[in-house]
Amino acid sequence: MSKKKKLILMVIAVIVLIAAVIAVVRYNEYVASQQPEESSSSIVLKNLFENERENIESINLNNQEGSITIIPNGTDSNGAVQWAIQGHEDWTLTSTHNNLISMACLFQVYKEIETDVTDESRLEEFGLLNPTSTVTITLKDGTQQIVRIGNLSSDQEYTFCMMEGDNTVYACNATYNSYATLTEEGLRQATITSLDTEAQLYSLFAQKKGDRAVMLEYDETQQNVSEENVILSNEYVFVQPYSGEHIQVLSDVASTYYQNLTTPTIVETIEANCSDFDQYGLGDEPEYRETIVSRTTNSDGEYEYTTTDYLFGYTYGENDEYIYFREGDSTLVMGVEVSCLDTRQFEPFSFVNKLVYLGSVNDIQSGSITVGGETHTFSIRRAETTAQTSEATESSSTEEDLATYRVDDTLVNTDAFLSMYQNFLSIPPEYEIWVEDEGVPSYDESDAIEFRIVYNDGTEETIRYYRLSEFYYVTQVQDDLWFACGSSYVENFLEAFNECLNAKVG
Repeated sequence: MSKKKKLILMVIAVIVLIAAVIAVVRYNEYVASQQPEESSSSIVLKNLFENERENIESINLNNQEGSITIIPNGTDSNGAVQWAIQGHEDWTLTSTHNNLISMACLFQVYKEIETDVTDESRLEEFGLLNPTSTVTITLKDGTQQIVRIGNLSSDQEYTFCMMEGDNTVYACNATYNSYATLTEEGLRQATITSLDTEAQLYSLFAQKKGDRAVMLEYDETQQNVSEENVILSNEYVFVQPYSGEHIQVLSDVASTYYQNLTTPTIVETIEANCSDFDQYGLGDEPEYRETIVSRTTNSDGEYEYTTTDYLFGYTYGENDEYIYFREGDSTLVMGVEVSCLDTRQFEPFSFVNKLVYLGSVNDIQSGSITVGGETHTFSIRRAETTAQTSEATESSSTEEDLATYRVDDTLVNTDAFLSMYQNFLSIPPEYEIWVEDEGVPSYDESDAIEFRIVYNDGTEETIRYYRLSEFYYVTQVQDDLWFACGSSYVENFLEAFNECLNAKVG
């Protein structure tokens, strides 16, 4: 055979091979067009229905997770219809709900897969015997459009669907398959109720897991009102764990602490419909809990109360920079920045006014001080009841300087007495000792200081300090609680007391 004939035969063989390949490809395309698991085009075939948003009464999605009904819920400032989940009209929704609304307004299909499909095995093949989800659009005239949504095609490009009352199977948008797992919580926008630190703090509850809870609240009876102004500006009292007037709330708890609190910043949604909060440290006993009630006055002069209930769980992240968060009884678990804890306190002792609670020297008429077993009495005489003010130091415009002070019935320098009293007031507690946890502290009863006060109204009060160690004294503030105070502060008082004893006038 000549070379020319061989070349011709080779060309013919190549042409035949190409033709065979083309035939196979076209056959496969034809087969694919006839199979429910295959698809080849996203060109719109037709619209199964079209609706105006204003004509829709409700959109119901029923899937393996349950049932969700979306309804119109008023209009925005531009007159556009707003939507809400029925039964949760106060929720903010994610943009996902717009996909449902768009589908209800215009349902397009890309391909007619098969007509007159009634055989159950065939319907099951498409995922339409027991649909992964069913969408029911109810119009305001009472008519309904029901779409059954099934499986994804094998190439993941389409979802199979059919209309109720029509046995034709169509290929529609692949994203509709995601409706199978959509939940109410999945549609809910992750939000946190913001703290209104401009409103009045009414009550605060804070607790760290394993520690005592602290709760304080506003008490307007704590205001001591004179004719000119308010003398006592701290209007908050402890509800727990402290009792009695001797343990006071920090005087600036509202103006400084509360107003500096921050609303946590959402980092991510961890779980939208959580049923096991313990895994995040957000169960019945969260790692941290903070409940704040604030109030404002409405136009009618009535109080309106707002509660924020924040739960913080375990920290997470490469450097523990985030912390699990839940609000109240919500099933939504979020991640927030752990730095939001920097503005918060959960230890009760941190809310305690670190000054000994005693009345103003203007409210005292007499008393006694016992040091090392030796007792010294003192008395105060006001200018209104005595003509001896000239015996005291140079007077000023204050009421304190318009009085005379006697120790052991001897007139003493005004500044020395007031300095001694101020030093006693300035003995701050540094930590607390709960009898239930640690028992009664082992103090030295022989090394004690007793300060007894008689007020102008005749009531009495006694405070005692006992030596605990080289560095601390202790004082009992309620039956089950002692405060430990730095010995240096007690020694400053003793030094001022000795100076007062030696500061005789005349």
